[in-house]
Amino acid sequence: MEGPEALNAEPSKEYKPASVDELRTWLKGKKADVELHIDLSSLVDRNTFKTAARLVKGFIEINPVVGRAVFMKATLEQKDLEMNVFSSGITFVEAN
Repeated sequence: MEGPEALNAEPSKEYKPASVDELRTWLKGKKADVELHIDLSSLVDRNTFKTAARLVKGFIEINPVVGRAVFMKATLEQKDLEMNVFSSGITFVEAN
């Protein structure tokens, strides 16, 4: 059934919502629908980098999206400044 009449249709008796564990199992091995690549490696000032990294982390945490992968490019020195940023679902990519 398609179109506006589908909105008023009764749900199927066979429909059963997936549990969190079933959803996690299904998501394993799936490729991300959206990939965010953020490059902060050019920020020279330590405080500017810390602020930018924290803003990225905050944005990611308050806007959870299933199927999103986040990659942040930084130097090893920058990574050491804000280790907790990379423990919140943001993947570290080393700058050359």
